[in-house]
Amino acid sequence: AQGGSTALITLHLTGEGGKTEDRITVIQDFQRDPITWHILHVDLFEVSMSKAVKVKVHVNITGGTPIGVKRDKGILHHGARELHVECLPGDIPDQIEVDASNLEINQGIHVRELDPGAGVKILDDPELMIVNVAIPISEEKLAAMLTGEGVVEADATTTTATAAAPVAEKGKTDDAPAAGKSGEGKK
Repeated sequence: AQGGSTALITLHLTGEGGKTEDRITVIQDFQRDPITWHILHVDLFEVSMSKAVKVKVHVNITGGTPIGVKRDKGILHHGARELHVECLPGDIPDQIEVDASNLEINQGIHVRELDPGAGVKILDDPELMIVNVAIPISEEKLAAMLTGEGVVEADATTTTATAAAPVAEKGKTDDAPAAGKSGEGKK
């Protein structure tokens, strides 16, 4: 299942005796066939045009490539692709635009810095990072991380701590022989 759309849909319903009635709805959820990608099912949610609704709205990063990516070879991280908003159905934005073009290395844009428009309240954490430019990682540092170099000490400490944990879990006391001593080592 995929999230809904922000578009308002008017349903024209025909009841008994040919009486017609219009209902305003939004898409709450829909399902697609995994192979043909045809829509299989749509859940609609009826809304009142005078009561606020909570919906998800797409975040669109605008402004082209940020300065920190172009000039300093930084890495653009897109932290949130959609935001939860509350507003009247007629005020639901199609998307929330975020201009990241002036971001340099170690700079970002948080929810608290956004202006979603009149009558629209963002419900997500104000400290949520929408987009940021991170420092590029060198080939050497990446290779060291992938081969495990530089983390040997941390691994040895972690191994010692986790090896002691099962002893306590099995109800053994501290006076039991340490792992690796003679007569020990069978599990």
